[in-house]
Amino acid sequence: MVIEIISPNTIKVVLDKEDMSSYNLSFDELDRSSPETKNLLIDLIENIKNEKDIDISNDRLFVEAFPKSDGGCLLYLSMLNAPSKNTAEKSNSLYNSIICSVNSPDILIKISDKLFSMFNHILHDSELYYLEGNFILILHTFKKADKRIRTFLSEFCEITGDDDIDLYTVREYFNCIFPVNAIEEINKKTYHFFKK
Repeated sequence: MVIEIISPNTIKVVLDKEDMSSYNLSFDELDRSSPETKNLLIDLIENIKNEKDIDISNDRLFVEAFPKSDGGCLLYLSMLNAPSKNTAEKSNSLYNSIICSVNSPDILIKISDKLFSMFNHILHDSELYYLEGNFILILHTFKKADKRIRTFLSEFCEITGDDDIDLYTVREYFNCIFPVNAIEEINKKTYHFFKK
């Protein structure tokens, strides 16, 4: 079992096949009404408290589960009533993230070119991922420019998310092409990958 704090209100837990077996569970058997799943969650909360010194036993939790190829499971535990300081931290942040899905290399190049020429001065950073014919572009924008960029993107692609769970899901399951400066790298066209 591996526990990782990925944001002020989200905890990632990686369980391998042996962890699941010790609770007589498989991914398909996870169900909040089953005693085995309840035992797993109770132990997780206790382990998080012991390992990370974070007590989430009184928080309302939203749990997302994803299967792993080794028979294990990936869990994201989000605290729905996180302390108000977390909300304040988020609202004081200068940046937002926008996740969009593009299913054509040509459209990706077109979007990147326009983003670079029109919005480069208000883009903080960008990432690019790929899986099964879909490109996922993550844009980190200055908060004040968020609406303008979303309006532009909605003409060319589908905006699929913007929160921490969405970001970490993409980073976990999609193949990373450019972890930073993706817009600049795409515009350089240094990879023949985009010319196919």
